[in-house]
Amino acid sequence: ISIVEIIVCVLISLLVFYGITRQIDVARRCQYYVVHKSSKQRVEIEKERKRADWL
Repeated sequence: ISIVEIIVCVLISLLVFYGITRQIDVARRCQYYVVHKSSKQRVEIEKERKRADWL
């Protein structure tokens, strides 16, 4: 095994690692956004219920 092959393997491994961590980061951001959005909508629904009960 030559030094060039080792360098190529390391570079490919780093690219794969970067891709995986990027996908995980994107998934976490998306999940946070969905949870945050649903909690805001839940608060709005609760406000509407209180208004309807008041009427």
